Amino acid sequence: MVTYLVQSLERLFASLVPYGNRPLQPAWHFPVHLAICILTIALPVGKQARLLVVLPAVLYSTFSRIAYTTGAVKDDYFNAMQFLVLTLNFVNHLVLRPYLTGKEARYMSSGSSRARNNLKEKVEEQRTTDSRLQDSRLQGKALSECTTFAQRLGWTVRLLTTFRGIGWNWQIKKIPENPDLDLSNGQAAVRHFRRLISVLVLHAVYLYIMTFTGTLQTRMRSRDDSPAWQRLLLHTLFTWSVQLWMIDSSKIIYHGLAATTLALKMQSPSDWPPYWGPFSDCWSVRTVWGDSYHQLFRHTFDNYSNLLVSLLDLSRGSFASRYTKLYTSFFVSVVIHWWFSFCAAPDEQGSFWFFMSQAVIISVEDAGRWAWRAVTGRNENDELTTFERVFGYVWTFCWFTYSWQIEIHFQMGTVEPMPFEPDLRGMASRHALLWM
Repeated sequence: MVTYLVQSLERLFASLVPYGNRPLQPAWHFPVHLAICILTIALPVGKQARLLVVLPAVLYSTFSRIAYTTGAVKDDYFNAMQFLVLTLNFVNHLVLRPYLTGKEARYMSSGSSRARNNLKEKVEEQRTTDSRLQDSRLQGKALSECTTFAQRLGWTVRLLTTFRGIGWNWQIKKIPENPDLDLSNGQAAVRHFRRLISVLVLHAVYLYIMTFTGTLQTRMRSRDDSPAWQRLLLHTLFTWSVQLWMIDSSKIIYHGLAATTLALKMQSPSDWPPYWGPFSDCWSVRTVWGDSYHQLFRHTFDNYSNLLVSLLDLSRGSFASRYTKLYTSFFVSVVIHWWFSFCAAPDEQGSFWFFMSQAVIISVEDAGRWAWRAVTGRNENDELTTFERVFGYVWTFCWFTYSWQIEIHFQMGTVEPMPFEPDLRGMASRHALLWM
């Protein structure tokens, strides 16, 4: 049933979108989209006008992206991402939040070098100390409290360019601890630049490894005398080098933006916590997605999963509520990645199977941990033993090694070298053929 649905979607997009002869994306397309989102918030546009006029314009601009191409599949994929990410932020804060919760976004200030990593904890601690405290710094600033156009513009840009809510009253949970809080802007910029250099080096290393092992895998498929352990080793190295290459592709952008905005004093070090949580926390599939993953869509997932829970009138924190949110969040991720893929080519890249399997396996993990605690008498809050942690690392490593469908990315063309890696792939292929 699922396979039929996915194939039907692929045929639908292939029939509706002339992938072979789409016109080039106009140079004005994204700037206009960005201007609509920013100016309709910064200017005193009424709520009804924003909902009835602006929102349709934003959605049309976003979804018209599929009618154009940049000329490269990889660029089409990531270009569609910047359109949709901006639109999701716009909808989250201008539609879902005010109309469903009655709350408005408030900028609490990311703080000075003494800023705490979790702003929500800071607010709660001070409110507990003095329930009558009415410090405006703790109350934050809403859009309606910005008195000039410049203030409204700055508030809007900051809102639409943050996806984890750093320094806002909607900051998501489990932000990685920021080691740069006590640094000046200049020092933090230098540190992010150093990180950028190290990531660029690793990015090239991963590209070499993925090409080398991929070439060997291709040659081995035509031979029957290859030992099983060699095939397993090559598959593992190939899979993880591709995934680490993709992770570092995102980190290059992140650290580059951090270094630039900090050097220009446009933002503070507390605005740029680590992109990922520590890999040491990746002892289960749940902790990978819940604690370490880059978290850019976490607010969107929470919004739509909470909306469904409310519509179904499920009790907060109940078994039904928790797992409804789990499966809804991963399905929203499926839809988001479908859109990126269909803007590039009529191929959904296996997104449904991959993301929904994560929700299923997390459910299996939860059942296994429940059974383990029942047998051993351990409590859920007990610190992990060495055996539990090692077993968790091995299990998680094996699961992601075999759940990723890496070949699809190569078939579509979304894995391509960066400009500073022109002949690295060719060199790795030649070395692999010599090694054979």
